[in-house]
Amino acid sequence: MKKWKAGFFAGLFLAAGLAGASTVIALDLKALSQQAEVIVLGRCLESSVRWNADRTRIYTDWTVAVDQAVKGAPGKQVVVRQLGGELDGKGLLVSGVVRLSAGEEAVLFLGPAREGVRRILGLSQGHYRVQTDPVTSRKWVLQAVEPAAPAAAASSQTGASAVQVSLDEFLAQVRKAAAEAKP
Repeated sequence: MKKWKAGFFAGLFLAAGLAGASTVIALDLKALSQQAEVIVLGRCLESSVRWNADRTRIYTDWTVAVDQAVKGAPGKQVVVRQLGGELDGKGLLVSGVVRLSAGEEAVLFLGPAREGVRRILGLSQGHYRVQTDPVTSRKWVLQAVEPAAPAAAASSQTGASAVQVSLDEFLAQVRKAAAEAKP
């Protein structure tokens, strides 16, 4: 009976730890801007996939050319690491994790550098894709949002929602929010 109780409680604590590890707190633009150590407007150059030291997790590193440092001093390039990817015939797909594409332009809200790499804050919340209108060349910022979120324009075909704003307006909002950060 004692072994059963010990096993039960050990499993309960393990499950609680895993549940806590998968909790993502909703971050608005102000929170993202203030919490990010670095915010960049950049273009994804390439990706590389690797195992962790124990070969229990797969990570993908994206090299991003920095076109504009919105906050912080990131240098000319940053490496962004996210959990997930495909390697050696095995794949790891993590819900909410951003997968950048070569050539993709985006505004990224990044945490502190560890081992020369940064992570996107709040999973997909810290990733805003930039699209260019092929006719006007005007740039827009898009971010997928939950259907109940305000200012969301739902797609009738997919049910997906996105907030769209001009790149210049968006960057001005980010700079203002970052400047309001408490010391």
